[in-house]
Amino acid sequence: MNIEDDPSVEVIRAAIELVTSFEKHKVFDRLRLLMSEEAATKVREQFASEQRWLTPFDWPFLHEASQKLNSILSDNWLYPYGPRKYRDQLNYIKSLWNFVALDGMRALDFGSGHTAPHLMSTFLYINGATTSFSVEPLPIADEADAARMVLHFLLLALQDPKAWTVGRSDPSRLVERAAQFDLSNLSSGRLAGSFDRTGVDYRNGLAEQYDNISDLDLIYSIAVFEHIMKLDEVFSMLIGKLKPGGHMCHVIDFSDHNFHAGLTPLRWAYMTPGGGDGNGINRVRLSRMVEIMRRSGLEILHIDRWKSESSKQIRGNLLPEYENLSDEDLETYTATIIARKM
Repeated sequence: MNIEDDPSVEVIRAAIELVTSFEKHKVFDRLRLLMSEEAATKVREQFASEQRWLTPFDWPFLHEASQKLNSILSDNWLYPYGPRKYRDQLNYIKSLWNFVALDGMRALDFGSGHTAPHLMSTFLYINGATTSFSVEPLPIADEADAARMVLHFLLLALQDPKAWTVGRSDPSRLVERAAQFDLSNLSSGRLAGSFDRTGVDYRNGLAEQYDNISDLDLIYSIAVFEHIMKLDEVFSMLIGKLKPGGHMCHVIDFSDHNFHAGLTPLRWAYMTPGGGDGNGINRVRLSRMVEIMRRSGLEILHIDRWKSESSKQIRGNLLPEYENLSDEDLETYTATIIARKM
């Protein structure tokens, strides 16, 4: 068989071009055409037939293609199965381990997301938390996909325990705890039953609905609080679930979310006249967020800031409510706030 006539090879080539080409829309159209029902059926038939294994085939090309795709995707922070995404999220909270030890903790991932809501609670559990809750109001987008993400993370952790151990946690215990998950169940795309022997506890709904989520040592969130409009109420509710001296760690994205969606070239558009509403965010800046947290009864222990000086270009074109922001506040597009219940 001629490799050039093999639709499965063309599918792979188009996939590689899709992640490397600057003209992605053209490549995507070709990939979609190749994956039409007729072409997809041919691919399935070829891989299922005995003829496939008897016919000389350019397997080195497929191996090279697979390696190239894996290399490209593993370094893309949007790719949900790659270590880059996990490491980037953990990088935002690396200062937390200077203030807390996970041993024996009851922790909550607040607003855990609807794509892989068990992921952060799994990480906290294998690093020593006794009970690791995750609460998300939206239903899980795709349970099979969510299961595979947890499986992929656990396999990464088992392959290199030291790389995924934080603070004073023990790599050998991480391995023991990772083995408590039903990996076979997860590999089959099933969430039900996969966490029964662990302390991971996922809830679909709002945190205030669950009275037994209480006496917490740690509440964590990433990219949640910029979406909350009633900040005083939510902080008050969460503080009520913390033990005295318990900690919070919140990663907050202060950027205009239209910037993330590619709808504006300005990370700070919502702070300018006619710049829009920020696409579903409360438009509260870091200084105000800190003020609200302190007023709610939290002691601010540490703040990590990620900044961009490009914000200075809008200094002379700010809405009145932002005119008195400090340069540091204006430049901060993401911050991690670590606080303690007083």
